[in-house]
This record gives sequence, structure tokens and C-alpha cells, in this order.
Amino acid sequence: MRISILGLGNVGGALAKGWSATKHELYAGVRSPATTQAPLPGLKIGSISEACHQADIFVLSIPWNGVPAVLEQTGDISGKILVDCCNPLKEDLIRCASKYNSFYL
Repeated sequence: MRISILGLGNVGGALAKGWSATKHELYAGVRSPATTQAPLPGLKIGSISEACHQADIFVLSIPWNGVPAVLEQTGDISGKILVDCCNPLKEDLIRCASKYNSFYL
């Protein structure tokens, strides 16, 4: 299977590391593909759009406040599977950013 991970932070990096031990083809979509080095052998780096179009399934693993901008960059993702690993947290990583929840963690 061809898997793209959008974002290589804590969550995306951990997923990439785990999946690198499999026979899946791995891609990473990042903001600055020209200046981002692959942290793992075999991981291909590209733009958000490139990564989405290379894969059968893609994983959204970016900060909550970046979701709208990243989804605008995916292009047509019809027929693709999206796995959302985002948590709706504000930048302080303490408060929930969703208007439906206003609790503290």
C-alpha cells in the first residue's frame, strides 16, 4: 500500500518510523519539501499535493490550526482514504479548540 503522512512532527514522525518497518511505500507531505530531509531511509518527501496524489491512503498529522490550509493544498482526493490524527487543541495544547467542547484537559 502507498501511504502518505501529512506532517512529520511527533505523531507523523512516529507513524513514519513504525510503518518504515513494513513493505508499504511511504511518502511525506510537508510545507517545505525542498529543505526537508527524510528522517528515515526510503521515505519520500514532497509537497502536500504530491504526497496525497502518490498514495492510496493519507494520514493528517498536523496541528489543529493548520488543518484548513493543508486541506486546501491536497487537491482532488476523491476515492482516497483519510486518517485524521489531529486533536482539536489550541496552540497552548491545553484547551480544546472546538466550539462544541470548552473543557480543560
